[in-house]
Amino acid sequence: MSSVSLLPSEVWQEVFAWLHQDAARTCLSVSKEFHDLASRVVFRKLTVYFGSWESTEASDDVYEAEQEALDALEDRMSSLSSAILHRISHDPTFATIVQSLDVRAYKRDGTRGAFERGSLIEAICHLHNLRTFTWHGVVPIPTPDIVEALASSCPMLRHFSAPLLTLSRLPLYKLETLWSIGYTWKWFYDTTRGRRSRLHEQDRDLTICCESLRELQMPYTSPWNIPLDRLPMLTHLDLLSIQDLDGFGPAIRRITQLESLSVFCSRRQHDKLFEALAYLKSDLPNLHSLCLLSRRERALESEHAQILTNILKGRTRMRRFRSTFRLHEAGHMRFLGAISSLRNLEALHWDVFMEDITRDFMHVYLQHLPSGILALSIATSGLFRDADAFADLWSRCPGLRFLYVRTWGSEERLADRILHGAVRLQIVGYNGKFHYVDIKGEQPQLSAPWSAHKVAFRGMRDFGLGCEDAEWLMRGLRIRREWEEEGQ
Repeated sequence: MSSVSLLPSEVWQEVFAWLHQDAARTCLSVSKEFHDLASRVVFRKLTVYFGSWESTEASDDVYEAEQEALDALEDRMSSLSSAILHRISHDPTFATIVQSLDVRAYKRDGTRGAFERGSLIEAICHLHNLRTFTWHGVVPIPTPDIVEALASSCPMLRHFSAPLLTLSRLPLYKLETLWSIGYTWKWFYDTTRGRRSRLHEQDRDLTICCESLRELQMPYTSPWNIPLDRLPMLTHLDLLSIQDLDGFGPAIRRITQLESLSVFCSRRQHDKLFEALAYLKSDLPNLHSLCLLSRRERALESEHAQILTNILKGRTRMRRFRSTFRLHEAGHMRFLGAISSLRNLEALHWDVFMEDITRDFMHVYLQHLPSGILALSIATSGLFRDADAFADLWSRCPGLRFLYVRTWGSEERLADRILHGAVRLQIVGYNGKFHYVDIKGEQPQLSAPWSAHKVAFRGMRDFGLGCEDAEWLMRGLRIRREWEEEGQ
């Protein structure tokens, strides 16, 4: 009798569902029974590559110097992806396992891609259990026949996203089963630094099937263009490409069940945003996640800082807050007072104006930080001045699983220096570099830094179990590489 047969198959399926991807891959070669169980984990989420992101990201000089290696990488990724699509089309058992398909379209040699899209459409016609479809990149672009294949062959499809500038070409209204719809990006700046304003009038305020949607992120011109009267299930709303915030407060007040709200606001829209936040002070009782993003600019005016404080204070259901608005000293002390009232807060990103990271600064900060924080991100235009700056963090927040620090300076070994005393930390990041943390012995051990590819396409799978709040904090934010200016 095999070891698998000692327990019901349903129990083994539950066990394998919790396995890390690497562990599941190891189980593929243990036995036939384990192979069948592990396959449902390993191949549940697939990525296909049309070209290579590394190749398209390389500058002309770098590409010329490394052309042979980059071309070989593109050929290898495309070949593997072709084999995956072929197996989906010819192996019904394998096709039923796939629930998530991620397309990364980064061909350097042209935009046509007829063969790649044809192979993809043939595979989609067999993905009857597909739940999620995501398209990154525009070389080649997604086309209407891909959406039509999804609509006709994937009755379980719940999420769809594609690059912003391609959405107007797609018959999105045919995707009637969606719970979530949006657009892909590397960073939210891709939608704000000119690209959104270049959309033609007919490319805005797109028609979609609304009735089942829970999460919405679309290029609407203003809040009044969002069909709120046809969104009875909406709980998550992202307004990250909106042109005008006129009427924002009254429009959002109508979404009484709203749980998560994200807004990007350029400086010329600050007055309208904070007028709306003041208007909504006593509304949105179910709100548990709030994200307020802006470009890198000077600190908020005092009246705006006070409104931000007022809308946060006492919201006991708030679990996640992220803001790139910067505060002067008086403003951030009021802000910290509001943060201390969020007793159920689990995730926080705080953008400090010009403060240096010292132990004294962190001591004041930690006095106001809820002890149940699981994910923490701090950004400043100041410097990291004190090797012991985070010495008190771990006693204040013993359950912390993710820490990210962004400063103006750089120091290769900082991640090592801030970890002493960590108990449950799983991931640490500093100025664009991320490491997994292994808590063994007296000193935590760090993995090698994540690759540039992994950082650019980071998602829930990369952060792993227990770090869902961390993925939310880092979502859509630009993570600098050493030769780039930080854009957070």
